[in-house]
Amino acid sequence: MEDRGECAREIAGANNADAVLTLARLFQFERSAEAKIVLISALGDIDPEAAPDTRFNMLAAAVGAQPRNVRLAALGSLAEIKEPHAELLIRRIASQDSDKLMREFAAKLVK
Repeated sequence: MEDRGECAREIAGANNADAVLTLARLFQFERSAEAKIVLISALGDIDPEAAPDTRFNMLAAAVGAQPRNVRLAALGSLAEIKEPHAELLIRRIASQDSDKLMREFAAKLVK
């Protein structure tokens, strides 16, 4: 896992749209929840203006059918996106998610 973390940090170090695209592709094919969290964390180290749509799409996928810890990490990262579509997704999670913990965390984020 340490190697994956180093790799993710190195990719994020490019701090550009290509880095966001690369992390999003890696996230798609990654099976390990722990590695997915590392990728989400690395995404947060990249300039928010770099590939904002790809960033949002990766995080939106991550709050979907993933293990809870991945979903929580993605939800926290979504809250950092200051765009209406991110807030709408967080509000939807707060009101409709089947996981009580996700609903509660999302509700705290929209206050």
